[in-house]
Amino acid sequence: MQAMQTNSVNPELLQGELQGLMRNLIDLVSRQTAQLQVRNEELLAQTRMLREEQLCKICCEYPVARSFNPCGHGTCVKCSSKLHKKPCPFCRTEVDSIIPRF
Repeated sequence: MQAMQTNSVNPELLQGELQGLMRNLIDLVSRQTAQLQVRNEELLAQTRMLREEQLCKICCEYPVARSFNPCGHGTCVKCSSKLHKKPCPFCRTEVDSIIPRF
């Protein structure tokens, strides 16, 4: 008679391996989440900075939409209309014309 070979699986050993894999997965997800949070904060800071760069430096409310010729400095439509026939408020250069920015 041939001896019957059985492949018995130790449930406690499998349970331990499963718990180890779960801990590794949780650690990996936690590290990835932390990295994403840092990147998100960096992107938010860059977005705020870009928005501020595009705001009128006089009123800080509206985007820069007009440029002074010849110096190239700019303001929003509202502020540029108040500066008609006046020197550039930034460099004091005489303004020949105010042109729209695109």
